[in-house]
Amino acid sequence: MQIFMNVTVSIYLDKRRVLKDNQYPVKLRITFERKSKLYSLFLNNQKLTCNEDDFNKINSIKPRNEYKQLKSLIDEQIKEVEKLISEIETFSFLEFEKKYRKSNHSTIHELYQSKIEELTKNGQIKTASTYECSLNSLLEFSPELTSLSQVTPKFLKAYESFMTRTKSVSKATIGIYLRNLRSIFNDEINSGNIKKNQYPFKTNENREGFQIPKSEARIIALSDEVLHRFVEFTDLTFEQARAKDYWLFSYLCNGMNPKDMLSLKFSNFSDQDTFSFYRSKTRNTARKPKEILVILHPMAKEIIERRGNYPNPDNYIFPYLENGISDLEQQKRVDNFIWNENKHLSIISEKLGLSKPITFITARHTYAIRMHNENAPTILISGNLGHNSLITTENYIKKIDTDALRYYSGKLL
Repeated sequence: MQIFMNVTVSIYLDKRRVLKDNQYPVKLRITFERKSKLYSLFLNNQKLTCNEDDFNKINSIKPRNEYKQLKSLIDEQIKEVEKLISEIETFSFLEFEKKYRKSNHSTIHELYQSKIEELTKNGQIKTASTYECSLNSLLEFSPELTSLSQVTPKFLKAYESFMTRTKSVSKATIGIYLRNLRSIFNDEINSGNIKKNQYPFKTNENREGFQIPKSEARIIALSDEVLHRFVEFTDLTFEQARAKDYWLFSYLCNGMNPKDMLSLKFSNFSDQDTFSFYRSKTRNTARKPKEILVILHPMAKEIIERRGNYPNPDNYIFPYLENGISDLEQQKRVDNFIWNENKHLSIISEKLGLSKPITFITARHTYAIRMHNENAPTILISGNLGHNSLITTENYIKKIDTDALRYYSGKLL
């Protein structure tokens, strides 16, 4: 065991998973500030494995013969790791992993875990969760998957077939999982860790690559008649009335999603009638995040007065989040809020005799369609929704209202 810059470097026999011939992975254990993490140990570009008896002989006081030689090679590897650590100005596991990845071919599991930790650190909890699901689905399809070099167009076609036919997973979900995998490939190519000719996805230069499946988003907007009935409906319990208020606030405020709504503070207001915010979904990914301006509708003001906190600039508008809580706790509270309020919205939908439940997604879609039907310019709708592309907005508004289609179909004869 070596201690360097308050970082402890040692080797560890990882007996959590037995390999062939009773072999176990030999891992590099890095400990910093009482936290330890394990990393694959490579010798001659191969992961080192051995059984428990051989591991003890390697780590004996005076190893002999081939064990002495192996011990020497491991010590050299540890010195290389210490050198990497010495090049890090302020040590963190994330910075170490970036450097260690460049010197070794990390496993897919390690690449995913590194990405998940990076996203979690940036507060992108929901995105990090999709990477976890992506990794789990890949390993469920191919438990022996360890390297990006194993991912080929043929592999991806078989994976897609497995997910659709065996697991009955939607194309939309498969697309999310594979875009995550593609992002990891891009990171590794940009870092110089793999070559461009290993890229398995379709590009202008690689016509034989795999095309990630796309699915057209289902746009679920309330018709004018249903929206009017929903607004006027009053046979509600306290919880249902609250859910209705939050749905209407989302709808009236540019169809903002629940996380953005709950993240609003009174400091977001520039005056009594307007406030601005950045979408949490794109705040950390867009090159230039868009500031979204909202003109406060009188009904939205009433909802704030009815449901909101005391109007202190540092207070959240609605009583669900608190200053100082972690990003993970914040996401948990948002998820609980969505689940709970959607449950009550579903009950209202049943009372109204609707075939499909009203949800917060419905609020966003209804806002976009209503603005379009009132002849608002597409570029204005796009800006109000916070879209980075007009194509996304057009996918929202190109859907023909079913009631309108019925009306015009009835005029054919």
